Amino acid sequence: MKKTLTAVVACAAFLAPAALADVNGSIQKLSNDAASYHGVLVADAQHLMADVQSLTGSKDKAAAKTLLTADLQKVKTDMQAAHQALEADRGRLQADVQAFKGTKPSKADAQALRQSLQQLRASVQAERQDVKSSNDAARQALQALRASFHK
Repeated sequence: MKKTLTAVVACAAFLAPAALADVNGSIQKLSNDAASYHGVLVADAQHLMADVQSLTGSKDKAAAKTLLTADLQKVKTDMQAAHQALEADRGRLQADVQAFKGTKPSKADAQALRQSLQQLRASVQAERQDVKSSNDAARQALQALRASFHK
């Protein structure tokens, strides 16, 4: 019984650093993917706004529709790809965190993980808000363009 208990403790001590490394790797991947998609989605919104501004004052609805439909489709596909990739990263992170919790981590390791997750959450929320504000600005510009066609 004592040998088994000793083996379990030794195994947990060996697995905890590996599990923490897996969690840190997942956090890094999620953070990098979020930053990458943030750049892509903000650029898409800015491109859409630039196209809307170039069409301001134009009366050619067909040309505007063709140009903006392609831009809107790109925004939509990039948003879907970002959502799918970030959800997969988030699922992997959750699995790694559960595996880490199963290793009975020390309080210092648990605190370090908690701090890393809080930093990740804050950075992802800031990036999400930035993408949302860029998309809202593009949406408002698009609505103004639509209104100008109806005058």
